[in-house]
Amino acid sequence: MSSASAESPRALMRVDLEYSLCSPYGRVSPNTQSKSWFFDIPAARDSDEAWTELLNRIFYDANVRLGHAEPGDVNFLNLETFAHTPVDVEAMLRDAGASWDALPWFEAARKVIWETTACYFVDDDGQYDVMGPSDFTELVMNRLLLAGRVDEAKFVALFDGLSALVGKPPVGRMYFDDRAARFANIIGVRPASFYKRKPGETPVRSGPVDRGLIAG
Repeated sequence: MSSASAESPRALMRVDLEYSLCSPYGRVSPNTQSKSWFFDIPAARDSDEAWTELLNRIFYDANVRLGHAEPGDVNFLNLETFAHTPVDVEAMLRDAGASWDALPWFEAARKVIWETTACYFVDDDGQYDVMGPSDFTELVMNRLLLAGRVDEAKFVALFDGLSALVGKPPVGRMYFDDRAARFANIIGVRPASFYKRKPGETPVRSGPVDRGLIAG
């Protein structure tokens, strides 16, 4: 796992994107589809140029995996448009524990079909790793705790409230007491067991993918 001991400034971001099904000769689907993804990224990478490269790379990697599943299909999913905005942490702190709507990454996770996740960690080099919505919630709360935007009581209360929503015993105290170890296990980029394109590799595109990657 890449080190996070001396992290650069970070940003918690939401990306709403539109994509379509394309062939090497043009678009196949008449309409676009939408996704919402959530990221913990270096603040220096919160630019249109960096997002364009990262999102196309995530699509490219997904298209390689889809190609392995159906090697005879030359179609691919193509990123069309995207918008990036900060995660609404104020809504999260105000309403989490009363409604899952304050944590939109849970709804996004339920809509995962071809992608591996709706939540991502990105390191300074642009490499990404995936996580589930529960881990992303812990990541956000640890960021806010470290920034002094929430205190111990608020941290514990939020997770206790989420536990109550699903009829489980409170976990806030355990999460707080074990926060250092739990947080270290969430952030960083682990070695991947699947194909991942190198950050900055050109041309920047979602596809079509190199057919040699499908055959290999």
